[in-house]
Amino acid sequence: PAGGIPVGVMDNDFFMQSLAVNQVSFSKGDMFLQYTDGIVEGVNEAGEEFGMVRLMNAFRDAATMRLSAKETI
Repeated sequence: PAGGIPVGVMDNDFFMQSLAVNQVSFSKGDMFLQYTDGIVEGVNEAGEEFGMVRLMNAFRDAATMRLSAKETI
């Protein structure tokens, strides 16, 4: 439910002064997805955007694999 721009995306004084602070708690087994618009706006040879639906499906599929962050590298 928390919104806003992730830490480290913008690095200037004006932005940092207007930054909304939110906290999100994670439990064991929770997953976190951070992405840029370049992922969802990427297009294939047919000109179709990857889109949010495909991103969420890919993330959901990866979550079922139960890999650690280290294993995904």
